[in-house]
Amino acid sequence: MNLEIEKEDTEVVSINGLTKRILSSIILILFTLLLNQLGGYYFLIIVLSIVFLLLLEYYRLFSLPLDIKFFLNYIGISLCIILTFYNFIFLTIFPFMLGITIASVKKGKWFIRVFSYFYFTIPACLIIFLNNYVENGKLMITWFLIIVWSSDIFGFTFGKIFKGPKLISIISPNKTWVGFLASIFGASILSILFSIYFNLTNYKDAFLIGLIVSVFCVIGDLFESFLKRKNNIKDTSKLIPGHGGVLDRLDGFLFAIVIFCIIAL
Repeated sequence: MNLEIEKEDTEVVSINGLTKRILSSIILILFTLLLNQLGGYYFLIIVLSIVFLLLLEYYRLFSLPLDIKFFLNYIGISLCIILTFYNFIFLTIFPFMLGITIASVKKGKWFIRVFSYFYFTIPACLIIFLNNYVENGKLMITWFLIIVWSSDIFGFTFGKIFKGPKLISIISPNKTWVGFLASIFGASILSILFSIYFNLTNYKDAFLIGLIVSVFCVIGDLFESFLKRKNNIKDTSKLIPGHGGVLDRLDGFLFAIVIFCIIAL
């Protein structure tokens, strides 16, 4: 009897967690699409805010103190983003290199601080540049987001339903080969449908872009899982219901946006 009650309680918790995940995903998707279309200062402010949260969770992940180095780190990344927003792209090298230099001064975990400049600055600057200065940039961001979201949804859904052999159990015990293949397939198909509907490219290129971006989404996800496992942390925070932290939600995005810009532009 007790076993049956415990099983029912576990199922209820699982259903509640899934419901929270779905509802928060819908809200985040609509909010992101709206801000992407608004662009301008609205998009700049949200990117700067998200980067602050990412850096905060990143520091907590490695148990780094939120001292003056943290704020200098954020200021350096923010200056790069703001300069990109005003199309002074070549000037971003100065706050970028200065920030790396300052981060390198202190011994100990200096590499973690230095890596944050690459991990957060490059993706943030790229999406700001897409939104402001690339023809059909907002549409391309939507295309990219469709690929990322479909990769996540297909991977999560099919992985939960069919389970099967683990992808890399030592890093992420929840990821399966079925989920991985489903994420690639789903992202590629949605990429084709979206790009053909909006006449962005031919179906072959759309398929390859969807496939490659999806693979890098998974790599980014695995990389963050590796960092969490190294630091014995399950979630970077509890900010987003059903997902964990902002870094948990955007782990695949950070890798994927770079490769998307390289191959799509």
